[in-house]
Amino acid sequence: MSNTNNKTQTSNTLHNAIMEADSKDRPPLLAPDKDVPISEGSPVTRTDTYMETYKTVLQDIHDQLNVEPEAVQIIL
Repeated sequence: MSNTNNKTQTSNTLHNAIMEADSKDRPPLLAPDKDVPISEGSPVTRTDTYMETYKTVLQDIHDQLNVEPEAVQIIL
């Protein structure tokens, strides 16, 4: 029972750390129902948004995410 509890706690801690890091480095999104004023003569820019998920990140990041909970489990 303790082993399962430690794994759950480790997974929750890792999840919380990922979610916290995700929100720190990104500017807040504009509200979708608001228009952005464009002044005359301003250059037109296009910004593409790409959401990384576990399935789309590089293999070395997969490996790191998979190893860290195991390392924490060994330490505990």
